[in-house]
Amino acid sequence: FFSVFALPMLRRSPFHASFVVQDWGQEEISASLASAHEARHLRILAGDVVLLMERQTFAPGNRPLEFVRAVNRPEHYNFTVRLER
Repeated sequence: FFSVFALPMLRRSPFHASFVVQDWGQEEISASLASAHEARHLRILAGDVVLLMERQTFAPGNRPLEFVRAVNRPEHYNFTVRLER
C-alpha cells in the first residue's frame, strides 16, 4: 500500500482513498563495490563489497509507484526465499 501523502497526485484520481494497492514489482540484489560516499555512511572503506538492492513497484496499468536503491553491508543483511510446490 502507498500513502497519498507520498503520492499527492492520487488525491486527484477517481480512486480517492488513503492508499493505493501495488499491482506488481521486482527487486534485484547484486554485489557491488562501495563508493566513497556509501563507504562513509556505512563506516567501511571505499571499494569494499556491498549488497546493492534495487526495487521497482507498479500500480495497475504499469504506473510506476516506487523506486528504491539500497546499499547494505553484507554482514548485516539476510536474504530468505520460501519455496513451495
